[in-house]
Amino acid sequence: MIASLLWFIALMVTITTYSMAFQCYIGHNESREEMTCSSGWCFNGTLSSGDVIYICDSSGTCPLFGKGCHDDQVVQKAGFKSVCCCNTNLCNKGNCLHSICLHESGCKPSGCRMDNGTLSCGYYQINKAYYEDCGQPGGKGEEAWKECSDDYNCATTCVQA
Repeated sequence: MIASLLWFIALMVTITTYSMAFQCYIGHNESREEMTCSSGWCFNGTLSSGDVIYICDSSGTCPLFGKGCHDDQVVQKAGFKSVCCCNTNLCNKGNCLHSICLHESGCKPSGCRMDNGTLSCGYYQINKAYYEDCGQPGGKGEEAWKECSDDYNCATTCVQA
């Protein structure tokens, strides 16, 4: 009787611990799965190629960066356009802005194409009127909107405006 009770308690503790374990998404681009993560930090990063990786940060990078997204020179020297760190369960799924980038161009500088009768360019398929509305972060020259659209940081600044 006592052995059965102890076995039941051990089983309940195991189930409770597993169900409460911290998890992150791991994978590449749209192929992701959930994984238990002992570090308490999740990471997603957009590589220079436009590919996105999702991992449990076991390297200790995220505690140094802190919670949030970053796209500074340190990140770029490591081969990323941007990285995001977070410390809540399954938080590294990606964000709306990244989803737009993936949908419009695969998050790659895709050049220009006609979209509903308007020339649209770059990572987010920005058109000239949208570029003017976002404050022209790449300048006011005749071709500045196309150059900004093909520059990840400039285009992201425009879309976030």
